[in-house]
Amino acid sequence: MGYKKIIITRHIQERVRERFPTIYADIRSNVGKNLKDMINNGSVSKSFLNDSKFMEYLYKTYGYEHTYDFVVNGDIVFVIKKNDGKNIAVTCLDRKRTEFISQATKFKKKKKEVKNPVGYHDLEDIEDIEMISIDDLLSNIRK
Repeated sequence: MGYKKIIITRHIQERVRERFPTIYADIRSNVGKNLKDMINNGSVSKSFLNDSKFMEYLYKTYGYEHTYDFVVNGDIVFVIKKNDGKNIAVTCLDRKRTEFISQATKFKKKKKEVKNPVGYHDLEDIEDIEMISIDDLLSNIRK
């Protein structure tokens, strides 16, 4: 793959430093140029496009109106956002450790557990509750 022009964001530089400290130590003298070289020497992988939860997370984070390339170089997966003819390297993931991808795709809201719903404990005090079977209920509805 080769991008004539690619924008290296500060965010991707920080993610490389955080997730790949040994690689960052080797390229820190000229991080921007070295990351561009790593991206241009990588190969595009379309398999990430099949992960619908990950793509949903990516769209919510970086925008629905863009398309994305995933460039693999060794163990690093670079996420490239295509925006109005510009190629922007927005973040990177560790290909060996899928926890970054799975962590990104697990954004389900936690359900609040209700220990004692309002009025639940009061049902025992009500004497005129009539229990009816499902069959009786359905027959009453059909009438």
